[in-house]
Amino acid sequence: MIQTNSASKSKLALLSCLFLLVAMCCFGITREPSMLPTANREFYHPTDVGTTWADGDGFDCVVTAVETKGESKIVTYNILDANGEVERTCRRRVTVENVFDIDDEEETRLYQFRFTAKKGDVFRIDSCFPGNVPVKITCEVREKEEIKVPAGTFVALPVRETIVINCPGDQVVIRAQTTWYASGVGPIRTVSEKGVEYELKRFKQARTK
Repeated sequence: MIQTNSASKSKLALLSCLFLLVAMCCFGITREPSMLPTANREFYHPTDVGTTWADGDGFDCVVTAVETKGESKIVTYNILDANGEVERTCRRRVTVENVFDIDDEEETRLYQFRFTAKKGDVFRIDSCFPGNVPVKITCEVREKEEIKVPAGTFVALPVRETIVINCPGDQVVIRAQTTWYASGVGPIRTVSEKGVEYELKRFKQARTK
């Protein structure tokens, strides 16, 4: 009976860790890594009104407004449903270093590294999930390369992300994935140990004057 209870607790602990891992992948971790010097002036997000793209879920997105504030761009875009109707409107602040979701004037940083980093730079983030479950994220920036996805061929910056969660019962959950980011676009492809998990379906750059 004691062995059965111990096994049940171990399974429950593992399930809790897996749930936390999924939550982390969906919502991210917001602790800042160390600052790195600016190396370029590229934006890794669409910043021209009229630019359209389709995300991994097949929804079409279109930039409807762009406002420049200092060195940032406030980008407003609509997500359209299958009938071309606006399902929701989103706002993001885009800088050369990162991208931030804006919700009721509160910001959430999307990426755990900086786009101004150079090949070989490593970002390490220590944080905790509810219940004081420690998690470590390591992001390694690699050399830019040409990548072909359904939306086209891009020169993209690959970032290798490794996630380690120390679960109750001394169990460790590890997830590793690589995402490629294209200038003016954002993430175009993600590959994990399970295979391709995300690819940009369509992208059309708006004409600029």
